Amino acid sequence: GETVHVVGLLRDHGAKAIAGLPVMFKLLRPDGVESARFTGVKDEGGGYRLDLSIAGSARTGNWAVEAYLEGREA
Repeated sequence: GETVHVVGLLRDHGAKAIAGLPVMFKLLRPDGVESARFTGVKDEGGGYRLDLSIAGSARTGNWAVEAYLEGREA
């Protein structure tokens, strides 16, 4: 298996950090199907960090991570 280290920054139009907003992350398999959802991820000064474990038996291909402000996901 692998561990994926996801890092994200939440900024306003002036590139200033926006702190205190919970973010939800979705882990998508190569076929686009949601594999996992991580809700209520807390920030550190507008920065987010999440470590995701991928099983050794997981599908090969390009996995993706999507991030949404809580309650605003598409």
